[in-house]
Amino acid sequence: MIFPLFLITTATAQAIDMPHTYTTLNQTIVRSMQYLCLYLSTSIIISISIGLPTNTLAKTFNAVQVVEIIEGDALIVKTTDQQQLRVRIIGIDAPDKQQPHHQEAIIALKESIDSKALQLECTKTDRYRRHLCKAIVNGTDLALHMLETGAAWWFEQGANDLSANDQQRYAAAQHTAQKAKRGLWANPKPEAPWDWRARQTRKPFESMINPY
Repeated sequence: MIFPLFLITTATAQAIDMPHTYTTLNQTIVRSMQYLCLYLSTSIIISISIGLPTNTLAKTFNAVQVVEIIEGDALIVKTTDQQQLRVRIIGIDAPDKQQPHHQEAIIALKESIDSKALQLECTKTDRYRRHLCKAIVNGTDLALHMLETGAAWWFEQGANDLSANDQQRYAAAQHTAQKAKRGLWANPKPEAPWDWRARQTRKPFESMINPY
């Protein structure tokens, strides 16, 4: 709490040194309060994130039917016992909504599945209660296929549960797609989804620094 209080005190002092106008003082106090709100909300989010670790879940689901494709790397499925699961395919990160090639990634995943049953090799659930899984349809590794066609990025940070062989294959598949300029690699400077998300997160903070 010392940091935001220091900001308020400093900002108010600066306003007093400026021309003595009521508007300037008001604007400075509002800006200081915005800093305080950002500081508190960030602290809360970090605390919640730390308190919600992933849970280990080594389980294989066979003959899984797809209910809905949400993103090029996320879907909702129904198991043979009618259990509905939210699934995040490990090893890839597809373009986010509002990013170029977002819709193309969804279409690519849909066409790859083509109403066929899936086999899911799940390793854990994340803090959003999604099952993190390797997805296979008719012997085809969906993540590998998405990388080969340039429909998704190789997401090395989220691939700790993949075998060393899979990690090498995924990295090689992206390299080949990139060299051939397939899919999202047709763009000379495609933005990785994790960089795009980080940039979106920074935007509110930047607008609070310069609110006027």
